[in-house]
Amino acid sequence: MKTKIFLASLTVFILSLVFTSNTFAVGTRISQARRSVCETRQGAIENRMKALVKLVATMEEKFDSISARVQKYYTDKVIPSGKTVANYDALITDIQTKKTATDTALAEVKTTSENFNCNADNPKDLYLTFRTGMQKNKTALHAYRLSIKNLIVAVRGVSPTE
Repeated sequence: MKTKIFLASLTVFILSLVFTSNTFAVGTRISQARRSVCETRQGAIENRMKALVKLVATMEEKFDSISARVQKYYTDKVIPSGKTVANYDALITDIQTKKTATDTALAEVKTTSENFNCNADNPKDLYLTFRTGMQKNKTALHAYRLSIKNLIVAVRGVSPTE
């Protein structure tokens, strides 16, 4: 009786080893297949990341130029007419804060896009980190744009009529 139990447990043990090693081999093949797919698409992924980073940088530059033009208009046209915006300094501080947040988010995304590599331990995590960073960038750019819009509305409300 003991030998039958021993043989049965030995058979179960051997079968578990066979299935475990077979599963491991299949898992390794899937991992290698995913890695080769990633490597074939790596150029396209990197190009897309670079294009998105460039898009964010371009948008930030446009927002900076709009903000500078509104501030120049305020100092050149509105103040000489004798009118002022009561919370102008607070609006400018808000714009600077939002610009700093946008710069920080952009720097994080740049480093993530530069470090992307399919030979890394987990390229999917790197891509998800990039994607999360881009979402943070989108939110920061939206807040930055809203701050500039608030400044434009305030300046336009007191600007002299032509």
